[in-house]
Amino acid sequence: MVLMRSLGEPVDSAPLRVSTSDKIHTERHTMELRELEFNIVTSEADGNQYYTLVDLQIDNTKLPKLVENVIRDSRALTSADKHSLIVKPSE
Repeated sequence: MVLMRSLGEPVDSAPLRVSTSDKIHTERHTMELRELEFNIVTSEADGNQYYTLVDLQIDNTKLPKLVENVIRDSRALTSADKHSLIVKPSE
């Protein structure tokens, strides 16, 4: 949300770390956004790291695979539930 409000503008990593609790989670969330094909550029100035969300264009063809990964990683679903949610029409 912080990146979206500052679309096209560099955002210091400090506020992002506060919103995600730490550096590791910030990096993970940035990676997840990049997996959705969001164009996020990192830069550094005066010893600070910045993230810039360049635009809001995403590749919708990637969404089914991302949803499948979330289902596979779920601890709340049984194996049978996971299979029924992931099974392809041709199977």
